[in-house]
Amino acid sequence: MMKKAGIKVKVVNVAESKFSDTVSSGNYQVLPMAWQATSAMTFVVSAPQLYTSDGSSNFSYVGNKKIDELVKKAGNLSDYDEQTKAVNAAEKEAFKLYGTIPVSNPASYLGAKKGLANYGPSGFAGNLPQDIGWQK
Repeated sequence: MMKKAGIKVKVVNVAESKFSDTVSSGNYQVLPMAWQATSAMTFVVSAPQLYTSDGSSNFSYVGNKKIDELVKKAGNLSDYDEQTKAVNAAEKEAFKLYGTIPVSNPASYLGAKKGLANYGPSGFAGNLPQDIGWQK
């Protein structure tokens, strides 16, 4: 697929035992990764990891002061909607650097007992713990 777009690709397979060393060294040009959001507040926790200059999961090693400040602002807010706006602004700036490029949002499947309310696959939305419960 990349060849058709005029991009020369050299695939380098690295042993599983070298995965951690390869990722932490930054010795690659493209690193496909997968992230999973597990709660409504995941974005507040994952934004510092993924998008800040010194984020522990910023494996593209790009960032800037503006993104760092936007992420920090989100972490200091208590209102969910305001946090969402702040993280979205930070993510928008981060995507301008092309360090992280989302490529898919695959289907999510979940089994739960009958009567469980406000929990299950939710696309880009999250489930607030206080809203989950049993139907009456």
